[in-house]
Amino acid sequence: KVGQPVALFHNQTITLYICLLADPDGCLMSSAVLDVSNLSISWQASRQYCVDKGTQLASPSWANAHYYLTQKLTEVGASGQAWIGLRRHLLTREWYWQNGQGLDFSNWERGQPVIPEKGMCASMRMEPNGNYTWSSVQCCSSLKLIA
Repeated sequence: KVGQPVALFHNQTITLYICLLADPDGCLMSSAVLDVSNLSISWQASRQYCVDKGTQLASPSWANAHYYLTQKLTEVGASGQAWIGLRRHLLTREWYWQNGQGLDFSNWERGQPVIPEKGMCASMRMEPNGNYTWSSVQCCSSLKLIA
């Protein structure tokens, strides 16, 4: 159910309300619930986990959304690496957001993204210094999720 918190870092539970995701048509902004979980699962399992909760993986598809997301993650002391709602198309190898939007904004780590054979899904590195860069990762890797 949307709005229900999940287990977070340091054995805490937190729910943050942020303005992050656009509607399916990409026209309007709506409030979204940010849940960061210590679950360590694949990109597809993370996506399904979010769908089952009525949400989706965090998709900072424009600069202000990315900035706001990083501010909230910094506030809760998030660290490590977590999935975001970005992946490559299997046929074209182009990056797209889980809502179907193309990639207009990015915050790739230096040397990223790697060739498709080494990473079809995207993760965000959450560092205490506020460096929230993205990396391409194999989708079957086990990482945390941000919903």
